[in-house]
Amino acid sequence: MKAVALANNSVGFIVWLPTGDGAKTETSKIDGCLGFHLERINVNTGTVKSLKSFVPFKGDKNSAWKPSTTDIWPVQGFKWKDFEAREGGTYKWRITPMGGVPGNLVPMSHLAQETNVVTLNSDCGDFVRACFNRGILATQALAHKLPKLADGSPDPDALIREIVKPDSEIRRMLAGSLPSFVQEFVQKARAEGGHCFEALYELSDPEIVDFYLQNTDFFSMVLANTGRDDLTNQAARKRLHEAGADVLDRMLPASAIGHNKSSVYVDKAGKARRFMSGSVNRTATGFCCQTNNALQVISDQLAQYGLEYWKLLEADTIDGAKQSAAFRQANAKRKANATLPDGTSLTVWFSPNTQRRSKPPKDAPTPPDMQEIFDCMDEARDALYFLAFYPGFPSIISKSEELRKQKPNLMIRGAVSSPQALPRTGRRGFVPKGAVQLVRPEGDSEIIVATALERVFGRWEKEILKLPDAHAIIHDKVMVINPMSDDAIVILGSHNLGFKASYANDENLLIIRGNRALAMAYMVHILDVYDHYNFRRIVGSGPQPRRGDVDPSHLNNLKRLVSENYYFDGFLEPSDRWQAAKLSGRSLKELSYWLSGPSTRLD
Repeated sequence: MKAVALANNSVGFIVWLPTGDGAKTETSKIDGCLGFHLERINVNTGTVKSLKSFVPFKGDKNSAWKPSTTDIWPVQGFKWKDFEAREGGTYKWRITPMGGVPGNLVPMSHLAQETNVVTLNSDCGDFVRACFNRGILATQALAHKLPKLADGSPDPDALIREIVKPDSEIRRMLAGSLPSFVQEFVQKARAEGGHCFEALYELSDPEIVDFYLQNTDFFSMVLANTGRDDLTNQAARKRLHEAGADVLDRMLPASAIGHNKSSVYVDKAGKARRFMSGSVNRTATGFCCQTNNALQVISDQLAQYGLEYWKLLEADTIDGAKQSAAFRQANAKRKANATLPDGTSLTVWFSPNTQRRSKPPKDAPTPPDMQEIFDCMDEARDALYFLAFYPGFPSIISKSEELRKQKPNLMIRGAVSSPQALPRTGRRGFVPKGAVQLVRPEGDSEIIVATALERVFGRWEKEILKLPDAHAIIHDKVMVINPMSDDAIVILGSHNLGFKASYANDENLLIIRGNRALAMAYMVHILDVYDHYNFRRIVGSGPQPRRGDVDPSHLNNLKRLVSENYYFDGFLEPSDRWQAAKLSGRSLKELSYWLSGPSTRLD
């Protein structure tokens, strides 16, 4: 077999495939293999630990959702996410095929394979750090930790109580190290006598608000409003003002959003040194109930751009938060790329950057930052992965549809927060009802919607998809283009990756080239989120399509899913037949791609 481990700070991602007789590259199933035993090897201590699985063979007892090791309940697949690997640890994994029969499995030790060594941390070279949370609520782990409502679904009120407690096990499980990550610049300012310039949209998380109150001398903040009533920020804003913090209230009209989540670190001498961006709002739901990321970059040039933008925000706010013509014109001017000592190239855009204050309903001119995103997408040779909340139209969604038609062999994998964000393919410009759970049949393109298990089956419980008043489930705004290549492109920031953000909102956007470690970190995050919701789509817990709701191509695609044996009833297959669907078609192509290393093109 061939096996590869990839990682970021949050998860270890392991991929493997059988490779014929070793002299050939074709892949065929392992006769008699009922799955794989996975072991995590701590490289520093030599400790070997069998990974656990919660999916039993039919007839096995698992009423309390207790796991067994994967030499008893093996992994029936060729990829796995290890969430128990600790951040800061250095690991490799051993994958061993298991033969025999359920209840008496036998290792095929001669076929065992170990991965490369990876460390779970935020470092992506010496100058860039990326941090990700695990803000997915639709998990069996969370479902089993929360009390149940009368219908068997998890109690959202109990979840709300937990995510605001800094010492809560549930908060730590969902937020990971993201809350501490976004505090690091202010902590550095306190330790070294520097200062931070923060531009924030939402601020209400108790831990973060208390942190700012304890460090009022070390930051200046432009804090936007969250709607006309400013309900989300109201309490924190009042406390910060009462504490004498340097907070400037940026109160924008309903047509615009002060959407930044950024920070600039300035050293004791007044020199801008570091810039932080990302998608995470400083709220308990931002840390725990949505998928999110944050990025730190050590770059005087990039930090200076960020500081200049902060000062533009400051001046515009003092002038009445008008998003003035001068403010927009300054943002529309493309800045020279910042290049790091390791060769990483960074382009930064700030918004709004159009002459008009809102996107015209027809023939809207393409904003300069969106044009650069589209140009990057045109460079996609082999794969394009993304996560998005609701980009609107035009956006990366409409551009993905163009690429799907132009490059049918291009792997496009995307996950969005709601059906409204899917490509507009129906007669009236919207996705046909019922089609949202289906893979698009044309080309090698799949864009899916976040969903949860909404029914009990096997040993699986109902899950919670989002809190009752929540809007975002996937809140990342990230894209990775040609991720396995040395010239990979990563796009991220607060920008929702559509025209509306460029026309109306305060935003920041980074386009990063030539940092393959960063591309790997973001690809692992995207795959984590995409695969999680894709499994739930395949299980079919959401609305089932009716013949009148979908066109024949979607019905044919549903038949394809069934024929490829994607149906999952909550139990392991007691034979080697499970391999067929995963060693053919799109699945095999994608597995092979992840195992390919740096590539120039996949035909």
